[in-house]
Amino acid sequence: MNSTQINCFISLGKTLNFTQTAKELYLAQPTVSKNIHNLESELGVELIKHEQRQIVLTVEGKYFYKELLKITNELNKVIHTIQDSKNNTMQTITIGYSGLPFEKQFLPIFMRLMKKTKKCNIFLKSVSLSEPFIHENLDSKKIDFMIYQSDFFQNKKYKFTPMFEAGFSVIIRRDSPLRKYKKIPLEALKKNRIFLWDGKTPLASVSEVKKAIELSAFPEKCDLVIINKASLASMLVQANDGIAIVPSFVYDHNNTEVYYRYFDWNHTVSYGLGYLKEMQEKPCYQELLKNMQHAINITKKKWQN
Repeated sequence: MNSTQINCFISLGKTLNFTQTAKELYLAQPTVSKNIHNLESELGVELIKHEQRQIVLTVEGKYFYKELLKITNELNKVIHTIQDSKNNTMQTITIGYSGLPFEKQFLPIFMRLMKKTKKCNIFLKSVSLSEPFIHENLDSKKIDFMIYQSDFFQNKKYKFTPMFEAGFSVIIRRDSPLRKYKKIPLEALKKNRIFLWDGKTPLASVSEVKKAIELSAFPEKCDLVIINKASLASMLVQANDGIAIVPSFVYDHNNTEVYYRYFDWNHTVSYGLGYLKEMQEKPCYQELLKNMQHAINITKKKWQN
């Protein structure tokens, strides 16, 4: 007795028609007849009979058909349970993100791409850049990967995969005289109160910007204020408290209350994914990098500063 014989009999018990069973199982009709005959021979009982050119199940056939349905239903339940168990035990990868406007655009695309792979479950965790515990979250594996800029991952225990590069942008009011510049030079920032964004954990790139601004103001005193929340930068500018300098990937093209202008300063920052080196051993590591890069590339085409 084999699975083909069983499938032929279950189908025939339902259709009571050799032609329909053959079509349902994508078999030739003689093949169906042969499998039913062999099954009857092995069992030593007649399962079907012909009455007035119609097929009917014998008493033994009806009993066998009923019991086979019970068995196959239970078997399907077991198979589904195993498959569900496999899905539930798929590795979960936690990715930290800061909620920047650009992230809100590409992350939904990334999630859809990862869902198609069926290799791991992705959980996104919002992480405030104004908090000092991002490294600790990575070290304790509360998050497996963090979307941020490269100079945050200088320690050799971390690996960083760049996704794209960006410089810095100056946020100005729409009525600011600085709007005439496509790229605002350092000299033009003088006599402005400047809000410079930096995370709670200081970044080397921002420190270099700060140093350049302070040196350009010599011998004048520079009115420079460090802020830890990127969302606060545009709010302060809108309130007419000054101008703000942020990494260009903080740019929000939906904010029509202010202008973003490139800061004309020869320095770029890589934006991408930071993680402990051991995370490279994760089974969906390569798929994760590939799909995030793809999602970012799709979003970049629509994103203009």
